[in-house]
Amino acid sequence: MCSSDLKNSPHLVRSLPFIIPIYRTSRRPKWQIKIGLTAYDFLSGSRKIRPHRMLDKEEVIAAIPQINRDQLMGGALYYDAQMDDARLVIENILDAEKMGAHVYNYAGVTHVQARGSHIDYIEASDQFSGETFKIHADCYINTTGPWSDEWCLAHFTDHSPQLRLSKGVHIIVPFLGIKDALLLTSGDDGRVFFVIPWFGLSLIGTTDTDYSGSLDEVSVTEEDASYLLRAANRHLSGISLTSSDIIHRFAGLRPLIRENAKHASKVSREHTVTKKGNMLSLCGGKYTTFRKMSEDITRYACDIIQWKEPFTSLSKERPVWGGNIGDIDTYIKTHLPHAISTYGVSSSTVSHLINYYGSQYTNVLSLLSENPAFSESIGNTSHLIAEFVYAKRFEKAKTLDDFLRRRTRIALSQTREALSLIVSQLDQLTFA
Repeated sequence: MCSSDLKNSPHLVRSLPFIIPIYRTSRRPKWQIKIGLTAYDFLSGSRKIRPHRMLDKEEVIAAIPQINRDQLMGGALYYDAQMDDARLVIENILDAEKMGAHVYNYAGVTHVQARGSHIDYIEASDQFSGETFKIHADCYINTTGPWSDEWCLAHFTDHSPQLRLSKGVHIIVPFLGIKDALLLTSGDDGRVFFVIPWFGLSLIGTTDTDYSGSLDEVSVTEEDASYLLRAANRHLSGISLTSSDIIHRFAGLRPLIRENAKHASKVSREHTVTKKGNMLSLCGGKYTTFRKMSEDITRYACDIIQWKEPFTSLSKERPVWGGNIGDIDTYIKTHLPHAISTYGVSSSTVSHLINYYGSQYTNVLSLLSENPAFSESIGNTSHLIAEFVYAKRFEKAKTLDDFLRRRTRIALSQTREALSLIVSQLDQLTFA
């Protein structure tokens, strides 16, 4: 992420220092890393968070006491950002709806009426209500990620596959006591991975391997998990992680542009827009460039619909749904007294809600007057029952999974036993 995301989504995107330890045996010497980070700072321009800094051995140990010190020579410090990806998605969707978009959840395409490469209309069906409806448009945009090729091949016989799919795997373990993020290399094959502080826990990942299996059955294998555990244990002294330490594991697919690079990790993360009749497909890209991707495909769409006005993007300066709060620490401090006195909640609850919902936090608190149960905690988490109600009413959550995985991080941060109790607790709620 870059500085504009820190400004437009301050409750969901936070700056995070990354340390690269450098060893005598490292594939890249200190001078080479210095050149690389200097170029990184230069190319980032005004978007960079802070300039990098080279560290000596003592500084690396002071920052990361757990680091393996054998042949350690020093390191480098640079800055990137950490985001809450699930909430960033939902808040962009809510903001789009505020701007006039019609938004549907669990609505699947059931039929495409086309003449050659020109789409006349699309039929869709609500998977819950069974309602069907037709969508007529001058331009259709395919942003189905890893499913992009599959969708195009099903509807256009002359489609040439655009993607090379790469599987990425993460594992979540108890907090390792490391406050900064670590950029490390695997002892197995020299590939880069990270150890990152993650909302009170530690996240280790990611892998980057070619994938050709079912798009609907992507999973973390024992081999994937063992690879990351071995890699982390190699770099951290006194920490011997095993599979029993894994709280949760998750995998996803990167829809990379098809290239002839030797390994998936070497494939460009750039995006492309392809046109087929009056349909555009957006392929490749990553979260870091989601605003640029949106701008690019909108320009193409404006050409198809023959938009007469000059194209002006609002994206760069536009906060997401709850993002118009400025500096988040100042915002919390300013809003704490009023929220505590008005809603009778603790300062920790207010801080938690602002960190999750930004300026929309009062919409959650306003629900507390409806039912005393709404102020109760969900399991042993800092989340309130009111948040579950809010997700169902205003954030288009249709299932428990929507709430536990795609509106909050609860499913990823709880043990199996704790999550089972939470599911039972929420299943018993009968209010609308």
